[in-house]
Amino acid sequence: MLHSNATQNPRVLTIADSFSDGSAGVQADLKTFAALSTSAMSVITALAIRKTSNENTIHTIPIDFISSQFHTLVNDIGVDALKIGMFHSSSLINCIVSFITKTKIPIVVFDPAIIITQLPVDSLDILRNELLPFVTLITATLEETSILLGRNIVSLSDMKCAAQDLHRLGPKYVLIKGDHIIPSSSKQIQDEKDINDVVEDVLFDGVNFTVFKSQRLPMKTEYSIRCVLSATIIALLAHGIDITRTIQDAITYTHSIGQNSSNFDCTHDVLKHTLSMCLDQTSNESLKPTTNSELAVDDKQHQAVSKDHNDIVHIQSYGYIQVPRMISQQRSFIQLLKNECTQEWFDYTHHRFVEDMGNGTLPHTSFKHYLIQDYIFLTNFARCNALAAYKSSTMKEILHAANIVCHIGRESELHISYCAEWGIDPESVSSIREARPNLAYTRFTLDCGMSGDLLDLYVALSACLLGYGEIGTRLFEDPKTKQDSPYWKWISNYAAEHYQVACREGADLIERLVIDYGVWYSTVRIKKLIDIFKTATELEIGFWAMGLNVEW
Repeated sequence: MLHSNATQNPRVLTIADSFSDGSAGVQADLKTFAALSTSAMSVITALAIRKTSNENTIHTIPIDFISSQFHTLVNDIGVDALKIGMFHSSSLINCIVSFITKTKIPIVVFDPAIIITQLPVDSLDILRNELLPFVTLITATLEETSILLGRNIVSLSDMKCAAQDLHRLGPKYVLIKGDHIIPSSSKQIQDEKDINDVVEDVLFDGVNFTVFKSQRLPMKTEYSIRCVLSATIIALLAHGIDITRTIQDAITYTHSIGQNSSNFDCTHDVLKHTLSMCLDQTSNESLKPTTNSELAVDDKQHQAVSKDHNDIVHIQSYGYIQVPRMISQQRSFIQLLKNECTQEWFDYTHHRFVEDMGNGTLPHTSFKHYLIQDYIFLTNFARCNALAAYKSSTMKEILHAANIVCHIGRESELHISYCAEWGIDPESVSSIREARPNLAYTRFTLDCGMSGDLLDLYVALSACLLGYGEIGTRLFEDPKTKQDSPYWKWISNYAAEHYQVACREGADLIERLVIDYGVWYSTVRIKKLIDIFKTATELEIGFWAMGLNVEW
């Protein structure tokens, strides 16, 4: 059970070892979480003593006690995002798989420290087959990727192929950390020193690759740095930041910590976690390089980023602004809404109707009934956006709503043609009565607009907009989805870039209205919007059930 968290920082949990010197594991994660404005929690799986000889003494925690830690946190506090670290046994892996399948935590990042633990082959099989399908992002080093896939990786091209193969095992996103990879041939290498100084990390989102290039940090800090990087990633994702910007900013932040800790006269990799990047408090702009006149600390180096036309992000040394926090207090409102109805959102986006479309087993009668009712829904969706134009107070907002109405009009014409492909004639589409679940949903959205303001209306409509985008993308990227099924066209349409752009624009509009209306300062208003979003999500579940069971 995930408890309400409307006015607090996102709740982030790490499951890992405890290193008594604070250099890695739970301690490193918690310090990073705290620095990035999250509510930090931990489940300790083992107690580790790290010696100056780089040998570790480890005392494992009984599985029952690990389970008790987890369930207490989930039931009493709630969890928005989960980071998983070291595994010592197959029983621990099975235990954690049970955790995430039962609780359906929306964001799960897996940092597979399998080299240190030297997992046996059977444990690796469990990782691949049982855990990875439930992971949002895996952050594997080059060597770990080689072990998971059973082959050597020696080039950037190999990294991209490996990322695709890991993605097929289930994770939504894959990040392969370059370690000692020789840079791609497109970079002019002057000497061996240049090769050793450059790191290339590869992100694969199921469709596109992004390569992040940065300077290598001192080897002494490597293990601790990996903990900070993955902890930073989960914290940023919990704040609702998109995946590419998350990786970019996490590398930037991690490198600033590594550079400012490298002068420690210490054998252990104990890092400073008190540095924060300067992110805009009211917009979605990424970290930007500062000019010399803006430097708060001019004797340190930070990382700024640029992206070229080949989707390679270059991270270069600049001065940085040192500020108290990295994350704006105005975190993603969309992510908050999803976090407040985690179970409902999962039931909606993973409904049997949806899953049967993916595997091609959905009865044709169910899909035809859905298509006709969806046309009626589109008509009312257009009415809602026409109402949004009336509710708008600026010409820009009015034109935005009007453009959506025109887009829905064009989409409805395509919908008629699509129905014809399924043997449904236009007269049937326009003459069939509105089913009760459809009636309940559309009148709810219209009522939100009539009785509330523009934000109430857009939040009521957002469950449909964002949910379909998420469903389309997930099914499109899932290797188990049947591309030769009659539902592939529907899936491709909602995974297409034009629809994903509409999703991003709709989400950005809500985030802006939340700030403009001062929502973050009103717990009453936040609760109202959560209730609207949750009800809309429940009505979406009912809409799928209506189609599946041919309900009237």
